[in-house]
Amino acid sequence: MKFRSISLIIFALFVLSMCSPQKSEQSETQELSQEPGVVNVYTHRHYPSDQILFEDFTEKTGIEVNIVNASADELINRMEMEGEASQADVLI
Repeated sequence: MKFRSISLIIFALFVLSMCSPQKSEQSETQELSQEPGVVNVYTHRHYPSDQILFEDFTEKTGIEVNIVNASADELINRMEMEGEASQADVLI
């Protein structure tokens, strides 16, 4: 079960990195709030294995993983407050 969760996280990060829009397709808000080569992960998980996965992802793709840790409810509230200006790429 643990391996499946880890695999799912890696797959989600990979898909997001491949599906990101070109700079010309991004809104002004996104251009100001997101850096190229960075994926923002909102997560309530605090497992050392997740950090290892994120580091491996960065090493293999060159894409930095910016982690925002908080409780699930806090993260959902934050995303709702940020609306379309949310910097979250992945919610775990």
